[in-house]
Amino acid sequence: MLRQFKRTKLLCALRVISLSVPILAANATSITVPNFSFESPALPNGSNNNGGNGDTTAIPGWTITAPASSGANNGVYHPASGFTSTNPLPAPADWNQVAYLFPGAAGATSSITTTNSLGSVAPNLDYVLTVALGNRNDALFFDTGTYTIALLANGVSVAQTNFAGNLIAHGTFVDVSTSFVSPSSGPLIGESLTIELSATAGSSSDEGILDNVRLTASSVPDTGSTFALLLLSLTALFSAARFRSNSLA
Repeated sequence: MLRQFKRTKLLCALRVISLSVPILAANATSITVPNFSFESPALPNGSNNNGGNGDTTAIPGWTITAPASSGANNGVYHPASGFTSTNPLPAPADWNQVAYLFPGAAGATSSITTTNSLGSVAPNLDYVLTVALGNRNDALFFDTGTYTIALLANGVSVAQTNFAGNLIAHGTFVDVSTSFVSPSSGPLIGESLTIELSATAGSSSDEGILDNVRLTASSVPDTGSTFALLLLSLTALFSAARFRSNSLA
């Protein structure tokens, strides 16, 4: 009889806790990234366009920041070679074209940033940025370069991942991600969210290749509310058990 009572009490505890603790959302919502696979402008096979520091038209939807050593050697490229396949490019790249960044000197960095805001930072969200990073298989390797992908709030990095170019096999792409969880309140909430993608050269011939930029947001529980609900549930459980014990005495 006592064993059955303890079993019933345990089942009640599990039910109370499962009802009280919020469940983490499994589905992520995609946030639109303008010109995410750099198919605009549509270029002939094997050709590229060019843009230098401050250019906002060479890669529509993105603003170029580049050092003097780069000149205007940044933009959109439609490869006819240099990868294991073209038209389309190998996954996880998307479709036929890429963004290319050519810093032009060891230690120099070229970058692109979404020109317009992707929205305001909302509370209790897990933001995940994923980008396909490439490494050509011809003379313009990125073997000594370093990629940086970052999420910015009001222009300040809130999530950043660095990735060495020599970790990418020649002629291929790999997905690299960075993420952050927004707080339930505070100054970060409401700030403007943008993306920055950078290539830092280790030699004068390094060329960074980027494609298929994706951004998602998933709801996460408010940890303060979750803890309060769990504590309330456990308090109610122990009170009920104590009342039951006193009744049986």
